[in-house]
Amino acid sequence: MNVARHSRGRNATVSQILNLSRCFNKAFLSKQARKEEIPSVVTSSNDVLSVSERDLGKLYVTPRREFEKIFPHGLQTSFMKEVQSSSQAGILVRKPALDIINHLRNHSQSNTSPMRFIINGPDGCGKTLTLAHIIHYCCKANWLVVQIPSVFEWVYSRNKVRHNMHDHQTFDQPQEALEWLRNFKTLNASHLTHLKTTSKHTWGKVDVTKSGQPLGVVVDQGLQKPMNATDAISVLLREIAKVKDRKILFAVDEFNGLFGTTSVQDPDKQLVHLKSLNLISHFQRLLTDLLSANTSATVASLSRTGMLHTRSRGFGLRDLLPHTWLQQLKPYVNIRVEEYSDDEMTSILEYYAHIKWLVASRDQKTVTEIRFLTQRKPFAVQKICSTC
Repeated sequence: MNVARHSRGRNATVSQILNLSRCFNKAFLSKQARKEEIPSVVTSSNDVLSVSERDLGKLYVTPRREFEKIFPHGLQTSFMKEVQSSSQAGILVRKPALDIINHLRNHSQSNTSPMRFIINGPDGCGKTLTLAHIIHYCCKANWLVVQIPSVFEWVYSRNKVRHNMHDHQTFDQPQEALEWLRNFKTLNASHLTHLKTTSKHTWGKVDVTKSGQPLGVVVDQGLQKPMNATDAISVLLREIAKVKDRKILFAVDEFNGLFGTTSVQDPDKQLVHLKSLNLISHFQRLLTDLLSANTSATVASLSRTGMLHTRSRGFGLRDLLPHTWLQQLKPYVNIRVEEYSDDEMTSILEYYAHIKWLVASRDQKTVTEIRFLTQRKPFAVQKICSTC
């Protein structure tokens, strides 16, 4: 009797193990099947340095942690929600970004051709992500990257400003300056120990940075004493403009904001003129300083989204940039970013389905509706798929 009961118990145990084994095998095969879906929409190599023309219309994927190191400030809110949801950043390989990257990749110091690119196009068509792709490439290729993630956040800021200690007619933006220094340090940590100051710099009545000190000392001066943050950026940019032994990328999103209007108010609640904002002046000067540097590249993206008091109905260069600055920037390459092509639309919808950003069925009716409602504009596609 006990033997029979023991035999049945052993058989039940064996049966449970077999069932558990089948479940594991099924889960493993299901996981493998999901992995096999990836190559149809994702590049064969997710290394941004190896992305090429054969990858056009596909996405390269970066783990969330790596992406956040390169973009500590983040990108558009909707895109960052997608990154957080999927724990990865998928960026579509598009011709505008690849054209600029190929030019940067093939450029040499003996080449005097222009290294200035202005990205423009209709609202919501992916100019910011095009710029992000280029920044990612340059970071991985060991360029020194000087980036302004959002000019509009500076010129339309509601944070307090203070009179500059050296020039009371101008204003510092301590909070914006501190954030920029933190991001710059994160992005360029490997460069800041090797690059040295070329002259002595005095901070107030006491602090001094001697010639030959690492540029990281200048950054830390601004981070440790917020009242010096804006001046630290001024010193840093002047020193960067003198660098000749490495490639420099000056990347600006909402570039036209450097030449427009401002809603910043001084301590007396009076509007501050753009020319009186030191952050803006410092970066305008860097732009001018780098015009003759053949080891540097300026990549600027135009935007109307979030722009206040605009009367412009167009989104072209002449609509958004002053004539005088366009003349100074010559020669430049005009890079236009358009709506998704049919192939790009197919790839992005497949990717969204893969990461569960799009949970609705991708039947022909749904796809047709998404195309119609979004007009194939990347920002609108991303937003509407998050609700499907």
